[in-house]
Amino acid sequence: MIYQQSEPSNPKSTKFVAYAPSKIDSTKAKIIAIDTHNHSRMALVDLLLLDGYQVLEVEENFHLLTEILTQQPDLILIDITMREQDRLALCKSLKQNEETNRIPIILITLADDRKSRLNCLEFGADDLIAKPIDRVELSAKVKSALDRKRLNDGLDQTEQVLFTIAKAIEG
Repeated sequence: MIYQQSEPSNPKSTKFVAYAPSKIDSTKAKIIAIDTHNHSRMALVDLLLLDGYQVLEVEENFHLLTEILTQQPDLILIDITMREQDRLALCKSLKQNEETNRIPIILITLADDRKSRLNCLEFGADDLIAKPIDRVELSAKVKSALDRKRLNDGLDQTEQVLFTIAKAIEG
C-alpha cells in the first residue's frame, strides 16, 4: 500500500509513503521512519522490512504530527543528522502530547559521544542508534522498544479492567 500527500509546487510539502510486505504478520508493528535523505531512509526501510514490519516512510515533518495521530504507529524512528534541533523538538513535542507520549522513539544520529546521547534522552528519546546503522543493533533495539510498548499497553488494559471491576463492585 502507498500513501502520498504532497504538492509538487510546494517545496515544504510532505510525502508519506507506506510500504508493507506482501505477507505481513498481523502481530507485526507499524513503524514510521523519518529521514530527509532518500538513500539512508530507503536503507532503513529495507532493514525493517526484512524483519517483517509495516513501515511508513516520511521525508519531511510538515504534517507529521497529524500523520502520526492518524496512523498510530507502534514505533517512530527519527534521523536527526540534519536539522537536529527541529528533530529533537519534534521528539519532545511527541513525548509531551497525551496522544503520542507512549509511542517509543528511537533517534538515529552521527554523534555517538556521551553528551549527545544524554541530550537526546533529555528530549524524550527512548533509545539511540549511531550511524552507520548496524542491522543486528537496529533489530534488537526495535524489538526491545516494541516489547516494552506491548507490555505497557497490556498494563494499561489490565488497569482499565480492574478499574471497571472496582466501579461495578462500588455501584
